[in-house]
Amino acid sequence: MEFPIVIGNWKMNLTPHESEIVAKKIVAGLPPQGVSAEVVLCPSFPSLEVVERVIAQSTISLGAQNFFWQESGSYTGEVSIKMLKEIGCGWSIIGHSERRIVLRENDDEINKKVKLALAYDIVPVICVGEKYEERQAGQKDFVIMKEVASALKGVDKFNRLVVAYEPVWVIGRGEAIDPEEAQSVATLIKYTLRDMYSHEVVDNKIKILYGGSVDDQNVSQFVDNELIQGVLVGGSSLKPETFLGIINKLTSKC
Repeated sequence: MEFPIVIGNWKMNLTPHESEIVAKKIVAGLPPQGVSAEVVLCPSFPSLEVVERVIAQSTISLGAQNFFWQESGSYTGEVSIKMLKEIGCGWSIIGHSERRIVLRENDDEINKKVKLALAYDIVPVICVGEKYEERQAGQKDFVIMKEVASALKGVDKFNRLVVAYEPVWVIGRGEAIDPEEAQSVATLIKYTLRDMYSHEVVDNKIKILYGGSVDDQNVSQFVDNELIQGVLVGGSSLKPETFLGIINKLTSKC
């Protein structure tokens, strides 16, 4: 059985000093030899270096929440993949619904970011999920298949990537979807991927995660290590005890 993946997305919530405190508590809560899970922390850009220093001697990996789709240039306010790589990022979230909706990030930009991440050996965590109105209109499956296919258009070779299903309408509401529905969507994602790649590639190089109001009380209901192989955690990752509880719940299943 492969280890589950637990990714903490801190969003725009902690200052560098606060990030250091939270990261230290998480590191202190894990055994020195590590755990039977891949743990990734994704702080905001200003906090990346301080968190990298905190986790340097641990088994936790560093991830980013975003980067620009060009390698360099006159793009005021943006951050490049090269910068993230130099700091020590090995992962990056791509296409989170908050960026798709609030910042109008489109499928073409997301596709460019996926290709750029892979070129720099950074694991892309591609977020997909339907809005409430799309769900009500019966378009959920179409939206998810389209987002997966668009993100991976022209992506032929890779060692590893992650697809995270986050139903947009539950993010931040403290209310997760029914675990059986999450499993159903994971099956849909896997079939969509198998239309694009061989079964061997899908089974060995791509992992599917669930995200959306995940906490230490419900996480075990979602992750089965067959279809859903980990979680992308938002608000609960800001609370060290809860985040550690999520990790412990998943590692106890291994």
